[in-house]
Amino acid sequence: MAYNGFTNWQTWNFHVWYGDYCHSMAEDGCEITEDFLRDLIDDEIPDNGLVGDFINDAIDQINFYELCELYNFDNEDNDNV
Repeated sequence: MAYNGFTNWQTWNFHVWYGDYCHSMAEDGCEITEDFLRDLIDDEIPDNGLVGDFINDAIDQINFYELCELYNFDNEDNDNV
């Protein structure tokens, strides 16, 4: 189900927490990839337990492709100005 213009709540929430940083990195010439985005949150995930399971389930629902397109597209727009 769509949420605030994103695929779902999980994707929107990732953008809320990491969007400014990702935009900044893209403006500095970094290509934003799925691996780059996953690495941002990898250290924050508990190795096991209930919380880790909830977090991993939420991460699996994030549309990283949508976010990559957003951050890289916004950077391309800035390059053409």
